[in-house]
Amino acid sequence: GTHSPPQIFGFAHINNGAENFCLNIADILYLEANNKHSIIHLTDQTVYCNKTMARVSAALPQNYFSKINRAFIVNLNHISSFSSKNIVLSNNEALPPSRHFYKSFKDDYLRVKSPKIP
Repeated sequence: GTHSPPQIFGFAHINNGAENFCLNIADILYLEANNKHSIIHLTDQTVYCNKTMARVSAALPQNYFSKINRAFIVNLNHISSFSSKNIVLSNNEALPPSRHFYKSFKDDYLRVKSPKIP
């Protein structure tokens, strides 16, 4: 039958050496690659993680996160607008998509956010 994809909910546990973080997945705006580490940007804080962006993103619900360039993976529930020049997040931060990833980002977005109003 027709079912809408489940909303993201739940928590991600990040172990950062001695520190342990419990992050609300719905609050993640985007992930940023930082060499072999990553930076998790949330609506209320920024967490440095000693794991790669690929490893962090693999632990998150795949259908809600989309890679927009080599350095950024965005949460599709936090997109307020987008074009081939800028992807604007709910906190008004704008990130530049690469040409290579823009089409797959757009496909991901429309798959999660359909139906769109013609």
